[in-house]
Formats: sequence, C-alpha cells, structure tokens
Amino acid sequence: MLVEDWMTTGAILIRADDSVDRAIRLQRDHSVRMIPVVDEGKLVGVVTDKDLVQASLPSGIALNREEADDITSNIKIRKVMTGSPITIMPDHTMDEATEIILKSKIHGAPVIDEDKKIVGVLTLSDVLRFLMSMTGEDKIGYQFSFSLPDESGYIAKIIDLVKEYNGRIWTISCSYSGVPQGFRNVFMRIYDVAPKDIPDLTDKIKQKVKLRYFVDFKQDSRTIFDKQKS
Repeated sequence: MLVEDWMTTGAILIRADDSVDRAIRLQRDHSVRMIPVVDEGKLVGVVTDKDLVQASLPSGIALNREEADDITSNIKIRKVMTGSPITIMPDHTMDEATEIILKSKIHGAPVIDEDKKIVGVLTLSDVLRFLMSMTGEDKIGYQFSFSLPDESGYIAKIIDLVKEYNGRIWTISCSYSGVPQGFRNVFMRIYDVAPKDIPDLTDKIKQKVKLRYFVDFKQDSRTIFDKQKS
C-alpha cells in the first residue's frame, strides 16, 4: 500500500512570512501538531507545537497573555520553523513511511512531489488507520498467533486446516521480534469458521505448531497458551 492511499490531503499550510500567532491559531483550530511551511508554493520547513511553545515563552521572561500575543504576532514563522524537514514521497510504501516516522521520532511528515510541492501530510493517525486495516479490524472473527520454524511450508499447513472448516483468511503477518533464531511468530486473522468448530480447529493447529494465543473478537474472549510477549 502506498502513502498516497493513506495520507491526509488538503493539509493545513502556513507561509514562511506569516506570524507565529497565526500558526498558534491554526494549530488550535485544526488540532494539528505539525504545520508544513511553504514559500512560493514549495516546502521550506515545518513548524511544530514544540517550536511554537518555545517561541511564545521566551526563556527567563515572565509574560502575561497580552504580552505573549504581542510577541508572537511580530515573530515570523521562518525564524522558528525547522528547516530541511523529513519528508515522504507519495509513492513510498506505508511500511517505508512508518519506519521513517518511528526512527525519526516525529508525529508526522509532509508528503511532497518531485517539485517539492505539498500533496498531503502523513500523520501518526494515518499510520494507525493503515495498521488497523492490515489487521482486519472490520471483520468479526478470530485471531490465532503461533510460533513456528522459519521454513517454507509451515504456514501453508495452517491455511489448509482453516480451509477444512470453510474458513477464510483476512490477514497473515509475521514478526521476528523476541523469538529464537530460526523461528518466527505468525498472526493469522480468520473468519467464517463456525463457532462449534473452533475447539477442533484449535486442537489441530496445536498439533502442527506452538500455539501462543487465540482471540474470539465477537465474544471478546481470549486464551493465552504461551506467555511470550507479542
């Protein structure tokens, strides 16, 4: 999935010569933590909530509200913005974009085209929407997690078991975090298996792999077989 499919379009923008006061009002009115800064239509920086707090509260100076407003109305954004910001391209995959945001420890990033023009922003909320879609949040069903050798053929065996019970698979994801070398954890979201068949399916899966946990989303119930962290 590409960034262009998940980014927020119609981003709130501010010009480099606008005032800090205007940025504060935009941030408050639109509940955003980062505003891209443009000059002649091209991205030149971003201004964050942290930048605005520092600009409105000069170090070592006690100000009342009117004095603070007077200061922020006379400071231009270009004086407080973060220049050369981290950016993302619309044809980046969401996996790549998520890694960029997490490693950079930022709340989001402008999405720009080849001409450095803003086409959207990708926020943490957008990333969470993407991750939720990947887990099949709109499908009432079940999730199995199991640990198995990192070899071909093992997942296919579990898929065949699910098919035996007329089940359908919504998502399959894998993780190598916190597992011994040569193994991986698998998370399988399924649906359309009759509730009466779940115990039998669970037993058969346990015969094939090391079952970690099972969740029934409709009943909001879960069984933990292995205390290893997910």
